Amino acid sequence: MVLCEEFLGRSHISFEKRFREQLTDASSSVPRNVAEGFGRFRPKEDAQYVRIAKGSANEVLDLFIEAHTKGHLGDAEFPRFETAANRAIGTLVGYLRYLENCADRRGRTRSKPQTSKPRNRKPRNPETPWP
Repeated sequence: MVLCEEFLGRSHISFEKRFREQLTDASSSVPRNVAEGFGRFRPKEDAQYVRIAKGSANEVLDLFIEAHTKGHLGDAEFPRFETAANRAIGTLVGYLRYLENCADRRGRTRSKPQTSKPRNRKPRNPETPWP
């Protein structure tokens, strides 16, 4: 987001109002969605918000590519913006994998209510070896 603000501070970008609005909306959407998902306290719900944040981060990357194509980002500085966006996307993907793993694990460890009668077991004699 800091790089977006740095980029938007350039005077020649101020003339492209729609582009500025798209980049501002996409870049601010990423942390807002991560924060909202984190506040849900359930991995499955949180993951949905992280997916939305990842889409916004991909949009930011696409807008950086567009800016490079239009000549607003030079060849020397573009890799810095591209790398920052890709690192943000990679971080979100890692967090998403973690959340999906939590959701899977939670579903597997939950015990289902017993539908049949419990077996009557005889108490084990402590002197008897295990079979």
